[in-house]
Amino acid sequence: MPVPPFSSKVEGTLTSKNAGGNSTHPTFMVNPQYHLHGRDVPVNIAVAWSQGSRVFELSQKDLAGSSGAYTYGLARLTKSLQVGDYTVILSAFEANQMGSFSLEVESSLSFDLKAIPQEGAGMYTKTIRGAWNSQNAMGGPSFKQYSQNPIYEIDVQSLTELRVRLQLLRPKTTTAVNLTIFPSSATGSLGRHITTSGGYDDSIAGVTTPQISLGVGKYWVIPSTYNPGFQGAFQLIVYSTAARVNVAERVPSSQ
Repeated sequence: MPVPPFSSKVEGTLTSKNAGGNSTHPTFMVNPQYHLHGRDVPVNIAVAWSQGSRVFELSQKDLAGSSGAYTYGLARLTKSLQVGDYTVILSAFEANQMGSFSLEVESSLSFDLKAIPQEGAGMYTKTIRGAWNSQNAMGGPSFKQYSQNPIYEIDVQSLTELRVRLQLLRPKTTTAVNLTIFPSSATGSLGRHITTSGGYDDSIAGVTTPQISLGVGKYWVIPSTYNPGFQGAFQLIVYSTAARVNVAERVPSSQ
């Protein structure tokens, strides 16, 4: 078989920060990912349809090619790709399986290959864990007790860019979640929201708010499931460009 005239090789390491495991894990999104840009490229790696952006959950319709079942030491695929941009995702079968790796892409035509930054790259990160229980699992707004869901107060002490991700610690595909940010209220009532993750979604990677600019002040973040009564643990991952951002669960004054 003739050797393709264009090739690129990168080396890296699966570490405690990026060894996300296979696509059934909520941490799949942190696996090393690379932006592949080329034309009619036969390559030796699995790729996903994308705009060269980070993939948070992999579905069958997203696959442009796959190396198939997980194998020890080596994964390989030869595939002819259409013109466009793709995301290359490397993963071990289990989360936290760590070690060095090399990725080699060969092509009959020129292409670009570059690492895709992790979500929140270059930002400060705080992770807060919480849970819905029999007292606070109140579901979405349509069930009329939305404000009794857990509320986390974000204290912004200097202008910052901020985004927040909500993930179930034990994902269930039938549990749709949402995350919404409100301005704080002295009366405890909720006003118009500032931003939201959008419609309720059961993605295994969870949901995230768009990155927005927030001024000095206090804000309330409400994680909720669509249906009331779901009891389970979750985590909030708070990304901010400013270091002086504090996050704590709010205890209603009536308690």
